[in-house]
Amino acid sequence: MPTEPCLPRNALPVPGGGPAIDHSAMVERAWHARHRDQETASALADRAARHAVATDDHLLEARARVVQAACRFAVQDYEQALTLANEGLVTLTSLEDVWLGRLQLVLGNVSAEIGEPAHAAGFFNQAVSIARQANDVQLVAQCLLNAALDRVDVVDQVRDFRRALAIFEGIDDAEGQAYAHLDIAHALVDQQRLLEATVEARRAQHHAARAHTNDVVAHAVALQAYGSAHLGHPLQAEALLADAQHRIESARQPVRIDVTIEVARAWTALGRPDEAVLLLEPLLTRSALTDRQTLALTDILSEAYAGRGDHESAYWTLRSHLELKDAHEDAMARRRASALVVLHRVQMVEREAARARERQQRLEAEFSELKSEHRMVQEISIRDDLTGLHNRRLLNDRLRVDVRAADADHPVSLILLDLDHFKRVNDTHGHVVGDQVLHALGRMLQTEVRVSDVAARYGGEELAVLQPGTDLDAATVLAERLRARIAALDWLQIVGVPLNLTVSAGVASTSGGETPRDLLRRADRAMYAAKAAGRDRVMTAADTT
Repeated sequence: MPTEPCLPRNALPVPGGGPAIDHSAMVERAWHARHRDQETASALADRAARHAVATDDHLLEARARVVQAACRFAVQDYEQALTLANEGLVTLTSLEDVWLGRLQLVLGNVSAEIGEPAHAAGFFNQAVSIARQANDVQLVAQCLLNAALDRVDVVDQVRDFRRALAIFEGIDDAEGQAYAHLDIAHALVDQQRLLEATVEARRAQHHAARAHTNDVVAHAVALQAYGSAHLGHPLQAEALLADAQHRIESARQPVRIDVTIEVARAWTALGRPDEAVLLLEPLLTRSALTDRQTLALTDILSEAYAGRGDHESAYWTLRSHLELKDAHEDAMARRRASALVVLHRVQMVEREAARARERQQRLEAEFSELKSEHRMVQEISIRDDLTGLHNRRLLNDRLRVDVRAADADHPVSLILLDLDHFKRVNDTHGHVVGDQVLHALGRMLQTEVRVSDVAARYGGEELAVLQPGTDLDAATVLAERLRARIAALDWLQIVGVPLNLTVSAGVASTSGGETPRDLLRRADRAMYAAKAAGRDRVMTAADTT
């Protein structure tokens, strides 16, 4: 009897004798399509995931989760992106193939966006290491490109963009070259190096046309128009704007809005605010805009109104822009706080997988080295500039999340620390020395707490440590350790002035059934009790009842 052909595990026979569906190839296509056609990428990944679940194919499911996570990241759904990444982490870590590198890339991107630059750097480094082991130079370049986006210094950012560009050029990856040139162009615009930016945008257009990445072509043409307008080439700018507006019609909807906003910005730079208003006003009422798009649109629209002398519309649009910006920042802070909780679970899974890898492949040393290369970058929306700690906004967001989730098995503890007689330091030695003291304490505190803890500056000289999954006794031990460590610091060596600094600390814990305000109030009461009892000591909420 004739035998049926042997199909790959992921190849599904099609009724009627058609060609088999290779779901592994499907999810691979989805990964490569995630930038230029996110809707298709998401649909392909969802289809592959359903097949994987139905056939109990854990490897295929893990790979599909990576693409789904990347797509959720693209729409700023960070919590869901981390949840999906976590689902694929254990399976991929046991294999360490290129898909693990792709997963680490996604985790790095999410970590950077939620204000965890140190973790982002670690994930990017791991992704590069895995990509090099797998000889996937394209993934190496993608990691370098994405990591560079998180750079604070524009010079360093452009340098890393060019490193990624060199790799894309070496493998003749036209799409990669297009994105790299476009990122360089945007960075140069931020530096007002408009002639160089225009050249880079032209190169981005060339390579995007080679790769048939029409969205990047439209972006690049709009950026060239903006540069030409500022460089005093109005005719060239008008021709480029006409080209960009023509390309908008064939762009995907989200990109169509982005390019329209870029075109309006160029019209405003060209001194043609009426054209900008004509483009932007319909978007406010007819399009479903993201927060980012709405902020960019209202900013440019306000400028365009002012440019044509309609100062009343300019005022109200600018006012709307500022209100939207505040609301957006608050929403992003809440979104980031929720994602941090999921990130902690991802890190726990990752650490367990790392121990398993160490037993099987003896890679713990390399893993630790990669982890030690984490960089710390200030994220102004959730970081205190002086101490480097999280700020009060982030602490309040995490308090709401963690206190709501607290129960008998997962208590939450809060430590409040206040520097004793700190006003004397400022009055005697000046605020410069006082700032140096706070900066040093912030650095010390970060070395003493766990990754899952939140160390924050709560007030002027008040510091706080929020500890999820920690009971009162364990939190009191940490508070006492912090008190002793601060009392023993050699301030003459640190700030050049002999100081005798101590702290008073209050500790409170909850297992649920109360509000964040209640927990804060009890920790604050304990702290003031420590001060009243003579300072330089730790007291708990239980001591004050």
